[in-house]
Amino acid sequence: MQEEKGRMQEEKGRMQEEKGRIQEEKGRIQEEKGRIQEEKIRIQQESRKEEKTIIARNLKNKKIDIETIIQVTGLTKEEIQKL
Repeated sequence: MQEEKGRMQEEKGRMQEEKGRIQEEKGRIQEEKGRIQEEKIRIQQESRKEEKTIIARNLKNKKIDIETIIQVTGLTKEEIQKL
């Protein structure tokens, strides 16, 4: 009876250790998920900026005034002038 109780305590200890390792791994996965999400947002922002730049360049090539291009794209006057 005491032996069985001892084995059960050992098993309980091993299970708690495993639970701790799983929690640590879960934390690492959550951190990685956060980094991936941040990178996704950064890429989306860059993509939007690139789209606005293409639109501004096309409008500028069509001789649309800079103030209108600023309103349409949200780019700055300096950004548009560099195109």
